[in-house]
Amino acid sequence: MTNEEIVQEFKEFDKDKYSLVISSTSSENSPLTNYAPFVKIGEDYFVSVSSNLPHYTNMIQTKKAHILIIEDEVTADHIYARKRLYFG
Repeated sequence: MTNEEIVQEFKEFDKDKYSLVISSTSSENSPLTNYAPFVKIGEDYFVSVSSNLPHYTNMIQTKKAHILIIEDEVTADHIYARKRLYFG
């Protein structure tokens, strides 16, 4: 793939995705991973996390989270080579 093709695929990758994997840690470094719905407006991602859930508390306390958007197993060419976007 050319650089232009990679950039174009990156820009279009999340168009049919509606949830992501979110990982955070508590202030005591206890890890927590779950999924959450999101929308993308322009270049910005907006993740819906209830203030009643531990992720919210973790992110408020530590100001950190890791995000993974991954290709569905059904559409992947190979189960061990799924396309993904990662934000840390």
